[in-house]
Amino acid sequence: MGCCLSNVKKELELELIEACKNCDHELIKNLLKDVSVNILEKNTGKTLLHLVCESNETNQFEMLEICKTLILHGIIHNTQDFEGNTAIHYLAIKCYRYVIRELVLNGSHLSIFIANLAGKVPANMVNEDEEIDYDEKCETSHLFLQLQYAPLIT
Repeated sequence: MGCCLSNVKKELELELIEACKNCDHELIKNLLKDVSVNILEKNTGKTLLHLVCESNETNQFEMLEICKTLILHGIIHNTQDFEGNTAIHYLAIKCYRYVIRELVLNGSHLSIFIANLAGKVPANMVNEDEEIDYDEKCETSHLFLQLQYAPLIT
């Protein structure tokens, strides 16, 4: 009996991981009723927050709502994946400054100072995607400067 329950739990966890990769907010909310928010993808060390923030399946504002849901369920914020990246690193590449700000205000403030295995803090990753608009990059870089020098933005 315990074996069957364990298999069901693992299947639900895998379904939740896929829902986060696809930014399926409704499915994520439903699965979080039965599965812990603090699970890792085994081969990458990514949390659900990493998977959502890395995903290209949604826009910044839908991603913001999904991140708020994960925060409400108690997601651990400053976790690094196997490459040393936090969720903020992935957001920095996309210049998703509204999501960055929300995460920082809700517990990810240390992530802006964490370097990945390549030695890059999130602010160093803003210029990595050549398709991102220059103004977006400037605004995101400016946000990182504010975050580094202001203890809390209101």
